Amino acid sequence: MRPLALLLILALLTGCAHKIGELPLINPYTAALADTWTTHQVVAVSGGKELNPLGVNGALAGKVIYLTLMRPNIKNPEQLYRADRTATGIWAFAATSNFLQLCMATPFWLSVGLGAMMGMALYDAYPR
Repeated sequence: MRPLALLLILALLTGCAHKIGELPLINPYTAALADTWTTHQVVAVSGGKELNPLGVNGALAGKVIYLTLMRPNIKNPEQLYRADRTATGIWAFAATSNFLQLCMATPFWLSVGLGAMMGMALYDAYPR
C-alpha cells in the first residue's frame, strides 16, 4: 500500500502543478492529494483502518481513473463543473475526517460529521 500511495501522491502533486492557473485552489487534484496523504498517514503510519468499502487500493484506483481517464474526456463544461465539484466535495470530506482523526484524535462519529460538513461546504462554494 505504501509505495502505491506515495506514487499517487507524487502524480497528484505533478497534476496540481499543471492545473494551477486553470482550476481554483481547491479542486479535484488538491482534494485527492489531501485525501490520499491523510489516508496514507492514518492507515500506513498510524495503524488506522480505511472505511471505504473498496479499501485503500480501491479508493486510490478511483482517484486515478477519474483524474487521468475520465476527467480529460469530459468535453461539456457544465458536466465537467459538476463532476469536479462532486469529486472535490467527496475527497475534501474524506481528507477532513482523516485529518481530524489523525491530528486531534476526535471520535469517529465527530470526525465523520465534521468531514461531511466540510465536504458539503466546499461542494457549495466551488467556483464557476
